[in-house]
Amino acid sequence: MLRNYLLTTFRNIIRRKGFSALNILGLSIGLASSLLILQYVKDELSYDDFHENAEHIYRVQYDAYRDKELVFQCATAFPKVGPALKAEFPEIQNTCRLYLRYGGGVIRYNDISIKEDNIFTVDKSFFEMFSYPLIAGDRNTALEDANTAVIEEQTAKKYFGDEDPIGKRIRFGNREEYEITGVLRSPENSHLKFTFLFSYPTLTTLIGRDFEEAWGWYDFYNYIHLKPGADPAALEAKLPAFIQKYGREGDADRMKFSLQHLPDIHLYSNLIQEARVNGDGRSVYFLMIIALFILGIAWVNYINLATARAVERAKEVGVRKAIGAGRTQLMAQFVGEAFILNLAAVAVAFVLLSLAIPFFNSLSGKTLTNSILFEPSLWYAVAGLFVVGSVLSGVYPAFVLSSYKPVKVLKGSMSGSREGLLLRKVLVVVQFVFSVGLIAGTMIVYQQLRYMQNRDLGVDIGQTLVINSPGVVADRNNYPSQYNAFKNEIQRHPSVKK
Repeated sequence: MLRNYLLTTFRNIIRRKGFSALNILGLSIGLASSLLILQYVKDELSYDDFHENAEHIYRVQYDAYRDKELVFQCATAFPKVGPALKAEFPEIQNTCRLYLRYGGGVIRYNDISIKEDNIFTVDKSFFEMFSYPLIAGDRNTALEDANTAVIEEQTAKKYFGDEDPIGKRIRFGNREEYEITGVLRSPENSHLKFTFLFSYPTLTTLIGRDFEEAWGWYDFYNYIHLKPGADPAALEAKLPAFIQKYGREGDADRMKFSLQHLPDIHLYSNLIQEARVNGDGRSVYFLMIIALFILGIAWVNYINLATARAVERAKEVGVRKAIGAGRTQLMAQFVGEAFILNLAAVAVAFVLLSLAIPFFNSLSGKTLTNSILFEPSLWYAVAGLFVVGSVLSGVYPAFVLSSYKPVKVLKGSMSGSREGLLLRKVLVVVQFVFSVGLIAGTMIVYQQLRYMQNRDLGVDIGQTLVINSPGVVADRNNYPSQYNAFKNEIQRHPSVKK
């Protein structure tokens, strides 16, 4: 019987090639589009989930007030905050401070000189708190001594090629040499991105230890690791008293500290001095809804096309019923057809997905590769969508087609039920509403982008350059004269207008 069902199904598909191709193409485009969007959503939701203790890690947020009005909200705070918090509250297991060198700096190795960004100075506890993979070096000692640095894996290839970086010595700006003591892998799905990590003692040797008591220099990211069972809300309620104790007179009215949960930073934090451009949680969940809408449109389209063929297939149903086929058998036949068409659509969707990934990356800024096609999570999603889609798109047409009375059909007096006609009309309206809504939204976004791209900015950005300082100042007292000398030299160049 199963063999008969399959033969009949394939004959129907082959006999109506155009109709079948339209159904498969509609389903595959909807599925491929939804999977691409869901991969983007999955990537956005995965930020910082690779840290073993992510659920217990928080970042200290600093809010500044003037006359009880909020002036700014900042991702960084004072260098004294982390150690003082650990000393004050026993529920804090560990703390870590990170100092980002804004503007980066020039790293030199032999005859190689490269301007690098994302250069951090970090506490020794960095590798105790965070789970960034250290593919070379010792997690316990890599950041222990002054004048040592950990280099990011891809950055290391620029300087050392295939050579082992451990033990190599680099220069940062015009300062003394630093020894490479580790190689770090920095995952893309992290709200922090590194090229170099310098040890914290390096900073203290450069500017002295007094800065660690600073209560006003707010350029330091402060992370805390709470002990299991500790209540972050209860700790946060104690922070005003903490400011009163450690701050200056009146600081309790001028500032506020709060805790940001590590997994929430990428999607729900938009403060000044963020270490990296963050995402938008509302946009991510909105995209998830759009992906479901696209799938819904594809499935409704299949249902409408299948029921539109009701008259054509009515005689087939009548003949099969007349020779003894039961309704359950007919429903199994039509649901089976839906499964086969959805399976073909899945295969085509994977091809479309593979072809679309490079274009999607250029549009979204992501770095997805064809390796996502082999991820178990993608296959689970596809399997779930395949089963749900096949059932949703196959059951109603099977129910409608198998309900025809053989006597009426064979006499040519077949007519659909009032309820069936009403449902089909509703489905058509729903499909058009969703489609028009998505098209209108797409056009609005496109027009907004075009407006931003073509708006007169008052400056020709194609002919205007911004020069980033290399972060090297030989003599800070002579900085103004150095700047003017550089400016005068640039103005002598024949290609420079002003």
